[in-house]
Amino acid sequence: MKFDIDNVILTTKEYESKKDICADIAEHAYNLGLITNKKKIAKGLLEREMLSSTGFEEGFAIPHVQSKYVKTPALIYYRTNDCDYDSLDGLPTSIFFVILVPKDSGSLHLDKLSTLARNLVDIDFKNTMKSTDKEEIFKTLSKIIN
Repeated sequence: MKFDIDNVILTTKEYESKKDICADIAEHAYNLGLITNKKKIAKGLLEREMLSSTGFEEGFAIPHVQSKYVKTPALIYYRTNDCDYDSLDGLPTSIFFVILVPKDSGSLHLDKLSTLARNLVDIDFKNTMKSTDKEEIFKTLSKIIN
């Protein structure tokens, strides 16, 4: 799974809706060269959210998409200001682990989703993910995602 320091994105954007968040995430994925069509990826992320929210608890979400417009399996760590993401605990979300996988990747996205979800019960992991140190976030995520 492709994950490098450039995939750690810290921003202070404000969002009106999930649609806006998904569009911005797709824009970053496109700029990183991970996808070929940002509109289709944004739509795919949003369609997945319509099935059930990928917003967990304590400000974390794991949006994911499996699409022919994804070049290679990748993870993006994306942090923004608190926003409404229809999370399980009803609290605002600010940290997104975005999983992008090509259409023919089988259950790879489910494996990575499971790995991330398991780590979200670890207080040290959550505290590191709330850090503002890109290098620390990158090193910690690299250990569990690859």
